[in-house]
Amino acid sequence: MINFKKVFLKDRNNKLAYYVKAILKSVLPYPYCRWRKDRLIRYYDKLDKAYIQSRVDYYNKLDTITSLSADAIAVKDYKIPDKIQSLLLR
Repeated sequence: MINFKKVFLKDRNNKLAYYVKAILKSVLPYPYCRWRKDRLIRYYDKLDKAYIQSRVDYYNKLDTITSLSADAIAVKDYKIPDKIQSLLLR
């Protein structure tokens, strides 16, 4: 039996399908995002919430309340400098 995909595409990705998918995503961003969000929510609903919470607690060990120092800058007050200097790593 002849494998038509291998003969015609020669083990390459189908570029036409890739470009059509990208164009549809750019033309219809809101419906695509809404569909993707609904799909992720349905996937999350199927998961074991106790297991997820235990993993979050394991990686984010926030058992005690920690206060910041007095000279700490609040995120809302932080301004990005006009000139950002790059670091030269050697």
